[in-house]
Amino acid sequence: MVNSNQDCFGYIATDINERYFITRNAIGDKELSDIAIRHQPKLFSDYQITQGPTAVEAVRDDSGNFPGYEAAFSTTATISGTPTPIDGYRFNRRVGERGIGVEVMLMCPQGTLIGLDQWHTILTGIRVQGIDAGAM
Repeated sequence: MVNSNQDCFGYIATDINERYFITRNAIGDKELSDIAIRHQPKLFSDYQITQGPTAVEAVRDDSGNFPGYEAAFSTTATISGTPTPIDGYRFNRRVGERGIGVEVMLMCPQGTLIGLDQWHTILTGIRVQGIDAGAM
């Protein structure tokens, strides 16, 4: 079992965006990915990165590795209209040449966050098909 804390939840999202492709020469994948992981999602208030961002190569793609940035964070999320203290992990990568962004996020009630090794187990179980991201 990867995570016995059933109060945690997460998601994997892809974002196809022409902006990533257009800006790829002015701002590389590394910078786009760094900006994305530091950005506070609308659902959150008081978003603070508590560890990272750190480069990680745990997610897989067609060439084997899909490098990106990971960070641990603490925030308050408004869930069903109720402010809820949350701890979590986030992975983000923008691939300008393909115009795609990939984000993985795990959120747990504050004080119940899984360990970094468990987070990496989750990331290694993810494969992005149809793309060879290459280095950041």
